Amino acid sequence: MQGDVQQLKTDLQSMRNDFNAKITAMQDGLHFDMPVNFAFNDATVRDFQLRTPQWTYVVVAPSGTSHQSASAYVEYQLYDLFADPHQLVNLAGRRETREICAHLRDRLISRLKEAGEEQAEIAPAPLYP
Repeated sequence: MQGDVQQLKTDLQSMRNDFNAKITAMQDGLHFDMPVNFAFNDATVRDFQLRTPQWTYVVVAPSGTSHQSASAYVEYQLYDLFADPHQLVNLAGRRETREICAHLRDRLISRLKEAGEEQAEIAPAPLYP
């Protein structure tokens, strides 16, 4: 019985740590502990999109052509779905969103790797005045 109590304490501590990590992520506004969707479109321009509960992040192949894979992409769109649910104001290239873009870029690169895509570089969007 004492082993069961100790195991319960260990399990509760683990749950507390996981919960605290999720709270921290939500306070940071990044929500990376939640499922993330990504999509790609081969219709006209090769692009990848990553969506979290708060952000839509899109990168495109700079050549502007459609092909199976590219070795380089550039950030194209970033929308804050909490502040702009209709995605009217593109925040890509703004100084104040550089850190968010860096986190989303890393997450997208990880997702692409998981999906078996070729390794590619993603360049930050040019700064928008």
